Amino acid sequence: TTPAVIYETIKGARQMLPEGTVLQFHTHDTAGMGVACNYAAIEAGIESLEEFYRGHGREDLLEQSGEVHSLQQWLEDVRSKRPMTQLERLQKALDEAIRLEDYEKAAAVRDQMRKLETSE
Repeated sequence: TTPAVIYETIKGARQMLPEGTVLQFHTHDTAGMGVACNYAAIEAGIESLEEFYRGHGREDLLEQSGEVHSLQQWLEDVRSKRPMTQLERLQKALDEAIRLEDYEKAAAVRDQMRKLETSE
């Protein structure tokens, strides 16, 4: 599942379910998408709350919303502490191999990156 699908699913569920319904979901990090899917879910939650305030003519309360602030802080925390994806680790290894002029290793890493990208 891609982050876009998670985002749209959360948004769609919010529109279909009664107000106040708690949503929960679970992801796996298959293809390195788990963390990005969690970002998308938090972003969808923030946007749903913003739409709620705007839809009720209370945009003035957005800055004071503990829920919005909490989700924004959570998103910042998750982003700052997230582990590198497999693709990011490979990119770092590629950069290092090129820096060391180890072109055989660079080619091997490049091939791993291509294989990973085509599997997504």
